[in-house]
Amino acid sequence: MIAVLGTTITAMSINTWGFIQDENWLLATIGSILLVLAVWLIVEGALALRRFIKSGRTIEDLAVFPEDS
Repeated sequence: MIAVLGTTITAMSINTWGFIQDENWLLATIGSILLVLAVWLIVEGALALRRFIKSGRTIEDLAVFPEDS
């Protein structure tokens, strides 16, 4: 998933820069919005991971159907 997001950000950056140089403002605006959303997704994921690590819980605590002990 990280690779897909990294590829998306790289491609959108290159395309958006090309749209700006070509003065295609509609596509530049849409590309910029998508780029901001992708970066926002990374930031939110990092913050959620940080909260999870600080909580002291483990992956097993997240099980929907925990095994009987």
